[in-house]
Amino acid sequence: MNKDNFLKALEAELRGIDGDERNEILAEYREHFEIACAEGRDEAGVALALGNPKTLAKELKATALIEQAHEEFSLGKLFHAFFTAASLGFFNLVLLAGPFFAIVGLMLGLYAVALAFLGSPLVFFYMNGFPTTGSDVLQFVLALLLSGVGYFLGRGLIWVTKWMYKWVLKYLAYNVKLVKGNTNNEA
Repeated sequence: MNKDNFLKALEAELRGIDGDERNEILAEYREHFEIACAEGRDEAGVALALGNPKTLAKELKATALIEQAHEEFSLGKLFHAFFTAASLGFFNLVLLAGPFFAIVGLMLGLYAVALAFLGSPLVFFYMNGFPTTGSDVLQFVLALLLSGVGYFLGRGLIWVTKWMYKWVLKYLAYNVKLVKGNTNNEA
């Protein structure tokens, strides 16, 4: 594969990446070819050393999506970055899927508990009406206390979600570097 074929294949595989960023990536790989050819290496050898354009594009897309998700808090971007990173290979999918879906399931479950606790006074009123007896008042006070616990649990979960979001992005970045074979730099 020569320089032109490599760059065309890489450009085709980089669909979905912002045009400026795609042009920047392509310019960087053109420069790889120019430097190598100036050193006397042939284009086919350089293309072979750079790797498969399809695999390279997946790695570059995953890195770009991780950076986008890092710049702007968005669960959609996080999931897109996750699935792109997971598509780098079966082993990568196994390394990512278990912990990721365990964390997502745990967080969703905790949010459901917080919402249930928060809504407990409404459920009390729906089931019992306005408290009239001593035991009803006690149950209502417990429902209010439970609602307070739900509020603070929800507030804590928002903080934990933001922290986990950043941690998952770091883990995805490390995982992409691991696939590339470059784990010297911090994720």
